Amino acid sequence: MIRQTFVLAGVALLGTTAAAQQVTSLGRETPVKDAGTYHVATGTWTRSSSAQAGFGPDVIYSNARSTGFFRGPTLTTETLYDHGRVMSTSSPIPFDGAVDIYEVDGFQIGYCSAQLRANQDLTYEFYNDYAECTTPANSISGVIASFNFPGNLPAAATSGTIACWTVNIDLEGTTTTFSLGADVDGQFNTGGFEDKFGWSYHLGNASGGSQGPLIRGGCGPANPAPGRGTYTASPNVTSTTGLGTNDFFWIMDTAGGSVGCFFFGGCNGMNSNPYASFHMVLFSDVFAGGSVGTPYCPASLNSTGMGGVTSGTGSDVASPLNLTLEASPVPNTPGLFFFGPTQLMNTPDFGEGVRCVGGQTKRVFPVGAAAGNVRSQTLDGNAPYASTIVMGASLNFQYWCREAMSAGDIDGDGMVEPFTTTSALNIVFQ
Repeated sequence: MIRQTFVLAGVALLGTTAAAQQVTSLGRETPVKDAGTYHVATGTWTRSSSAQAGFGPDVIYSNARSTGFFRGPTLTTETLYDHGRVMSTSSPIPFDGAVDIYEVDGFQIGYCSAQLRANQDLTYEFYNDYAECTTPANSISGVIASFNFPGNLPAAATSGTIACWTVNIDLEGTTTTFSLGADVDGQFNTGGFEDKFGWSYHLGNASGGSQGPLIRGGCGPANPAPGRGTYTASPNVTSTTGLGTNDFFWIMDTAGGSVGCFFFGGCNGMNSNPYASFHMVLFSDVFAGGSVGTPYCPASLNSTGMGGVTSGTGSDVASPLNLTLEASPVPNTPGLFFFGPTQLMNTPDFGEGVRCVGGQTKRVFPVGAAAGNVRSQTLDGNAPYASTIVMGASLNFQYWCREAMSAGDIDGDGMVEPFTTTSALNIVFQ
């Protein structure tokens, strides 16, 4: 049975990169086998070389270029800490993300083991902020997700004989999916330590012989540029070096052994001195998205007794367009969304509401009635109104609908008017 802990924490960062580097041991891997996908919610497997059922489909971080080595032997008193970066909307092209926070719903690990499956005990933990090659005590968020696999994952067929594996871990259907801030706080700084997340590997049982995580990544002109293999850049590339990943990692030994910043002699572009980083791929459903845009303009009171609000979910990416607008609570009457380039800040009276959108406006057809005081509409990227929804466009969305005359003079201007509006939403498209 898998043991799990999950802790939410704030987004912050503290720490400086350690300068000292020390050479540490490594082992030669055997042919790496793809074990498929382990579904945490059910404790079951999908055995397939392309198994990714239930999670993703978008790769947000990938460090998977083979070096032919694993870090071993790893001791039970040691924890290995690695790092990388996931891209925000303000990150430079081509690594400009679609969102500023990701919900991680799966990850891929890689390791070698010389012990039997029943004896294997691996723990992986994640940090929202981590200054690379420093003590994890510097992380303000602390551990945001922890996954322990005692006897769950494939290992050696015979004790003492090395076997190497990659495994997809599917978190869908659990409470252990976790939020990871893009560039830590949703804002690209320099791409340095202030934009990095961290993760760790810990071995709970060392019986059977040498074992440890697969060493991955590369350097030099023959190796892929860091950041490829993600949804923003060369998504089909699988030989990858993680964005923001450096040629060193941190070891913490609770028995007083190795503590500090380590590497394998300095990456020289060849396997003789492999890149000092470990196998990790992170998955998310980026374009399912959360809330999109910035609300503005007052929510006008309507006949539901409350003020109607326009909100957006999905993504602010212009192409492919994946944006759903919602207005609530609103009367269960016919209405439509409309949008334009200008924010009307003096909120002129408009029926029983106010008009918050100006300029050359477009209406989002078809007209439809709310149900349960909610009107929701997914925008069609092929519709005529979508022609102005392009990268860089700053557009403002609002909902208009019929209002019951029996509701009276709701806005107190001395007139009973047959329609009303909601608040507005500004979206800058990427």
